[in-house]
Amino acid sequence: MRILFTIHHFLPRYTAGAEIYCYNLARAMSESNEVLVFYADEEQGKEQYSVERGAYRGVNYVRVINNHEGESFEETYDNKRIDTIFSDVLDEFRPDIVHCQHLMNLSANIIQITKERGIPVVVTLHEFWMMCPFGGQRLRPDLSICRNIHSFRCAECVLIQRGILPNRYHNSLFPCAQGESNRLSVQRDSSARRLLRRLRQTVLYTRRILKRTEYLRAMLAQADLLVAPSPFLRNEFLRWGVSPERIIFSDYGHHANLSRGFQRTPSSQVRFAYIGTIVPHKGVHVLVEAFNKIEHPNASLRIYGDMTRFPQYGRHVITLARNPNISFCGEFDSADVKEIFENIDVLIVPSLWYENSPLTIHEAFLTRTPVIASNHGGMADLVKHMQNGLLFEVGNPDELAQTISSLVEQPGLLEKLRAGIGPVKTIEEDVLSFLTDRYKSLIKTGQVR
Repeated sequence: MRILFTIHHFLPRYTAGAEIYCYNLARAMSESNEVLVFYADEEQGKEQYSVERGAYRGVNYVRVINNHEGESFEETYDNKRIDTIFSDVLDEFRPDIVHCQHLMNLSANIIQITKERGIPVVVTLHEFWMMCPFGGQRLRPDLSICRNIHSFRCAECVLIQRGILPNRYHNSLFPCAQGESNRLSVQRDSSARRLLRRLRQTVLYTRRILKRTEYLRAMLAQADLLVAPSPFLRNEFLRWGVSPERIIFSDYGHHANLSRGFQRTPSSQVRFAYIGTIVPHKGVHVLVEAFNKIEHPNASLRIYGDMTRFPQYGRHVITLARNPNISFCGEFDSADVKEIFENIDVLIVPSLWYENSPLTIHEAFLTRTPVIASNHGGMADLVKHMQNGLLFEVGNPDELAQTISSLVEQPGLLEKLRAGIGPVKTIEEDVLSFLTDRYKSLIKTGQVR
């Protein structure tokens, strides 16, 4: 079988959950199939829309450079230049099926182009890019969650993102409550003329947002199968108008090698950890604020992640830390993950956005490590309170501090939560279900069994 994957970024430059999952799936499938990954990348100095072919650790790829130079809003989801490049790849590779892991940075029209050639299309929905043009995470610039999608509010977010409206939030973190320049900009912006111009721009972009929504719904409607890796995400797409019979829940599969030969290092401390990207929507600042309130000397927090990727936020988080038992451990390689889990007792996932089916939570469960997580979205689908972990109110450092303290003060609770961790779906199970139950069925009958 010839299988073509699309994704917005890929390894080794980008190592978020969707990219790692796409690689794992492609690598496993390439053992008995011909697999190609088509993805977008940003690299200054490279010619816009230039194409490179290569292989990464056993997976062949076609890399198209998209530095978003002079890009209109419409081209962020419907890019004719990328359509042409993808069409050439389709004609050259001649896949039996196309599996879209992501279309951001590419073009949603990829679905229609594929279908016009009579090739089945599967789309895995890793987050909310189809319904949220502001990064796909349904977070406002002030980090408040968008529980309901409103085109007018989407327009305000996009106008801020594109620099058309002023951002009144310091580096998209918190409302600017200090600084003379910030106060002056708000005062100037309050003039009637500026407010009228802001309103006109927002109304104009609201129409463009509505056009985007209509277009993306039409593209998704052409896909043969939509896959949601969490019940929460599936339900949100049902709310958005996707027909129930067209979208299934199927969690990610994972390599079980983390659990092979795993041996946790004993410690007199309860060792908490955050493992991941150091960015505002991950809520690392909430975790640090919470741990500042912990007075137990036998509780420690290790933060693993690159503090320089978003340097202003990284510095902000480091400055917040006042508890001497907080350690910043820096960037890590995927090969280090097993050793990291062998030296911690509890994983904390304090994300402000909904998440979907976080890789780190699955890794924790593979190593029988309980998880403390925000009480919404895909995190609450995986972490069952008082069974395999604990949940706290999203964005609430006081409640998070109380949750952390409960594990330190109740030694038996940690063992109880470890015992409550169930099995994790393997990548082999995932490959088998896609190849046998989905791909082959779609190619043969046009329907999923």
